[in-house]
Amino acid sequence: TIEMEQGRRCSEFDIVRREAQIRNHIVYIGRCDVRRCPPILGPQFVYEVVASNFCPECVTDNLEEWRFFMANIAALVKPGGILIMTALKGARSYSVGPMHVPVVHIDENDLRHVLKELGFFPHSIMLRSVPADRPGRHYEGLIFASAIKRPL
Repeated sequence: TIEMEQGRRCSEFDIVRREAQIRNHIVYIGRCDVRRCPPILGPQFVYEVVASNFCPECVTDNLEEWRFFMANIAALVKPGGILIMTALKGARSYSVGPMHVPVVHIDENDLRHVLKELGFFPHSIMLRSVPADRPGRHYEGLIFASAIKRPL
């Protein structure tokens, strides 16, 4: 990324400087459990950027629970802030070694609908999908999403 931004090879110093910039912007690192309300124990904050990767759809196989978990994640996003997500599309399960873990079956329409319901600007919702990387996966593909939360 640094090389693309600068148009030249980056040095060790460039990497150290970027690391320091990122560390200066990190507000909080802690445990989060989307099944709890609020999902973060300790001080309650809202954030300008919240990232969730393969989380709410992978801890339940129930659509109503998934909506509840999505609401918990959305509550962490500051008005005007951005939610960035990756999710399994059209999944029945995912595998961890020989185990198959059941998940909720969602697609782009489900995600777009819940993001609108949770107060994200409809025009800001960006969804991109890619197919599963190989046959035999227990999901159709991956969904990449971002959305900006409306002010209260």
